[in-house]
Amino acid sequence: MKRIKIMVVVLFALFTAVGLLTPNALIETVGASSSGPPPGFTGAPDENNCTACHLGPSNNGQFAILDAPSSYNPGQTYQLRISHINADTTRKRWGFQMTALAGPNAAGTFANLSSNTQTVTDSGRSYIQHTSAGTFAGQTGGAEWTLNWTAPASNVGAVSLYAAGNQANQGTGPDGDQLYTANVTISAPRPTAFDLDGDRKTDLSIFRPGPGEWWYLRSSNGTNGATQFGSTTDTITPTDFTGDGKTDIAFFRPSTGFWFILRSEDSTFFAFPFGSSGDVPAPADFDGDGKSDAAVFRAATQTWFISKSSGGTDIVGFGIAGDLPVVTDYDGDGKADIAVFRPNGANGAEWWIRRSGNLSVFATQFGLATDKA
Repeated sequence: MKRIKIMVVVLFALFTAVGLLTPNALIETVGASSSGPPPGFTGAPDENNCTACHLGPSNNGQFAILDAPSSYNPGQTYQLRISHINADTTRKRWGFQMTALAGPNAAGTFANLSSNTQTVTDSGRSYIQHTSAGTFAGQTGGAEWTLNWTAPASNVGAVSLYAAGNQANQGTGPDGDQLYTANVTISAPRPTAFDLDGDRKTDLSIFRPGPGEWWYLRSSNGTNGATQFGSTTDTITPTDFTGDGKTDIAFFRPSTGFWFILRSEDSTFFAFPFGSSGDVPAPADFDGDGKSDAAVFRAATQTWFISKSSGGTDIVGFGIAGDLPVVTDYDGDGKADIAVFRPNGANGAEWWIRRSGNLSVFATQFGLATDKA
């Protein structure tokens, strides 16, 4: 009986303590802060945003992440801007918080360029946000912060920047503020053709069909490399299939429709079937994840088959008899565009490009029927 009484007293004390502490804890969690919010309020998929702390009328301003590159180079630093614009003269204080993610993971780091921003970390993620001075108290019309973002040291796939912003009324509480979110996706690094050593410079290289040998001159240190991989009748398809920033030695075997890829990471190889006899291989990064996708153009039916490294297969009809595949990223969105060179077009040699960004088609006359693209 004595033991039960002791337990009841302990539980009562615990519940009383929780009840006394809860209001203060909530105030600390959701209270507005001119010196910067706690980490985790950027509006990213698994994070909250400024509406957890602020209340206000409907928005009539603008909030944006500016100057983000369409794709990043590993380890390179980019200068970005966070911008507020609002003609409402009751908006007199400004704030933001931003993070960079590749999937659920942190991607790159932020650095301050003035006393108007500060960096914080939490749970492995990096954030940048306003300081008290960086709220520009009393300023109307908008506000802007300039900062540096350094891309990850290696290819981690596409990176998304998530930011939440507050256009405040300079009141003493969280009411009357206008809240915004913005996000920008930066595509994975674009592979450099025939970059066998990963320095983002094309290396001189040859394929010697007789013995099936690859020879290349590394631009990074001037040394030679040689590998035996393939045979006389194979079609070479070197590109970065594994996303490590280095071209993988690879070939397509037309007689069987098999692809053979020698990993640049460890010189092991893998093979898989995709295509059939008569198909023309056209590998490229069609889904923008930093890895080249196996793809073939079936000239007999003018059909493209694309095995996306991110998952799934695309089948697209594009072209006419006699067209030749000329795949690359023509619209600069970080994804390869389906395209053909038509030697005998109505207006001479023609280029037909299906933009990956909006699937619109662009055509232009350039070259002669006897030219090779």
